Amino acid sequence: MPMGSNRRLLAVKLIHTAAWAFFAACIMGIPIFAWSGELLAASVLCGVVFIEVLVLLFNNWHCPLTPIAAK
Repeated sequence: MPMGSNRRLLAVKLIHTAAWAFFAACIMGIPIFAWSGELLAASVLCGVVFIEVLVLLFNNWHCPLTPIAAK
């Protein structure tokens, strides 16, 4: 595997990990904000997670970065 490919794969993995951490934080934040009465913040996080679900749905339940990493 050429050196450029290793860097691209590392970049895709880092982006994927950052996106995963972001969405995990959103999912964890929803009940926290809801329980504290911050319903607007909880609703915004629900919307963000809903968009994530739509992206996965339209990609046959696969991360859209998967084909990029496969190359």
